[in-house]
Amino acid sequence: MARAYIPRLIAAAVAALMVLATLGALTAGAQAAKAPVYILNGYSLDGLWGVDTTELAKKLPHKEGDRVTEADAVADGEIVKAYLHDRHVKGHVVTSLATKRGHVWFIYDLLNGDHSPVHFGKPPLLLSQKFDGASRLSADALAKAAGLKIGDALPHDKIKGAHQALIDAYARAMPGKAVTIKARLQIIPGEKPNPADKTTPADKVNLTWLIVEPK
Repeated sequence: MARAYIPRLIAAAVAALMVLATLGALTAGAQAAKAPVYILNGYSLDGLWGVDTTELAKKLPHKEGDRVTEADAVADGEIVKAYLHDRHVKGHVVTSLATKRGHVWFIYDLLNGDHSPVHFGKPPLLLSQKFDGASRLSADALAKAAGLKIGDALPHDKIKGAHQALIDAYARAMPGKAVTIKARLQIIPGEKPNPADKTTPADKVNLTWLIVEPK
């Protein structure tokens, strides 16, 4: 009887493992489905001052029209960092995303003294600002540190300044601890101009700071 029971036990164990594997695959698929997918407009590398951006662009894996996620932006940022490191370029690489109607720009800047600002035409106006992942500092404290107000024109160099201000705020609050901060911009297109009005209304932007605090 014992020998006859063993194959049944093995079969039951195998079946259980198959169920667990299936559940794991479904869970992983569900998690992946939550990540927003965008169509890549391209890379903005103008903020990497003193770097051969044409050569760097050839090393980045994605092309215009590719479907990408925020994880791709982070992974490509690591390629940018390695490229700068190999050429002894010092500074802090900032990864940002500018999204508009399901499309996205991957933006990389170097915070290291003077460098060229990035331009996307007329600067958008700040519609909202929030801080995802922040627990050590309050939203009010972070908003005060960033120094941005609703309705402000938001050229990219102003975003970079706010980013550095947030880094500095965490450095004061948590000395010696590394924090990761990224900016995600959702662009809301401005209304079409009135034919009698020569000016084009500015786009608006919902700005989200994605913060990963040290444990």
